[in-house]
Amino acid sequence: MARNMRVLPWWWVLRWMWLGEAVWVIYLLEERGLSIGQILAFEAAFGATVLLAEVPTGIVADRYSRRLSLILAGVITAIGFLTFGLAASLPILLLSYVAFGIGEAFTSGADSAVLFETLKALRRDQEFARRIGFLNGLLTALIAVSTLVGAAIVTWLPLNSPFLISALLTAPSLVLAFSLREPPRSDQRSSFTATGRLALMRILRTRSMWSFILVWVTGGVTIAMMGITLPIILFRTHDAPIWVIGVVIAAQLLIASAGSWLAAPLVRWFGLPATVAAMAIAGPLSLLAGASGAVWLLPLFLLPSITFNVLFVHLVDFLSRRVTDSQRATTVSLASMASNVGFIIVALSLGRIADTRGIDVALTTAAVVFTVLAAIVLTIWLRSGDTASEPAKRPDEVTNAEGASARDADEPTHAEPTR
Repeated sequence: MARNMRVLPWWWVLRWMWLGEAVWVIYLLEERGLSIGQILAFEAAFGATVLLAEVPTGIVADRYSRRLSLILAGVITAIGFLTFGLAASLPILLLSYVAFGIGEAFTSGADSAVLFETLKALRRDQEFARRIGFLNGLLTALIAVSTLVGAAIVTWLPLNSPFLISALLTAPSLVLAFSLREPPRSDQRSSFTATGRLALMRILRTRSMWSFILVWVTGGVTIAMMGITLPIILFRTHDAPIWVIGVVIAAQLLIASAGSWLAAPLVRWFGLPATVAAMAIAGPLSLLAGASGAVWLLPLFLLPSITFNVLFVHLVDFLSRRVTDSQRATTVSLASMASNVGFIIVALSLGRIADTRGIDVALTTAAVVFTVLAAIVLTIWLRSGDTASEPAKRPDEVTNAEGASARDADEPTHAEPTR
């Protein structure tokens, strides 16, 4: 497990060597001739793929192996990079989005589970929020640097070159994933279907868990809307060259890194309830800055980069401490699935508004709707009586009636050998 802690940081930052953050929307607009609404429709297809794959892939990680899940994620993501860069038709482009969705689903939940359980085996699980915040911040900072590189190389190379290079640069993460060791489990593993059912029951019967997930969903939709529309606003509204777009998006990613790094200190300074409340409301409201079209308000438009990453770190920490080892990856996958349901609905509806009424109207609509929704679900979470990072009861102390652990369920279980 100590060896895992040496390998994990390298795997964490190399698993997504993406050079196309500043280029991909322009590539779709200019090279593939898509409209803004069509881009959002493809994003909805990505969300639908993740939605369908999240729970099965989470169960694979919980029932069989976190390591296997991460290996499959790396292979499929590399295929996604290649097909996205080589796509000569809309069906092939759609295939790349499906590959990205499946790769994301295999990563989601398995990465945080292997980190949490490795720390737990080393009796250092109290470090989890700080560790995952640091690693996510490091990954995002590296993507910021890669974004500048990608924006620079399209000056001499075709617009699809960053995606093909990304496929090559991601390959080393596969070697690192193979070298990881499966963390030991402290409980029994349920059957494939029981794992998903028990994780869902635990969420639905625990108000603090499902309401926190819904708070995070509003943050996820907010940062997705900002991320998709930011290069379009820069390119079409302000006629910015690609290198300027690269600099702005790299700055946005560095801000996102700061959000991940600040996640743990913010809770130490202000407490979890106050931190979550501030992030939940500030993110959706910031979309109004993008709707204004004013250059001087763009720094506020980048605020979801901080709010989303702070919420993500503490959502994963909050959920991980309230479920058993055999349900951890599936539970985080269910949260990601909820986020994708929200994004699919928003992408399809606001894509239509953007094509017919303009980006400013679409962003204003999103800001109003999601600020109201965030306030509602935030109130439910704050009144749940369970808003501390550490739960009052350990997951294995929760009875079956409250959303039970696998050992009390009807389904047969399979004991994991002691390591």
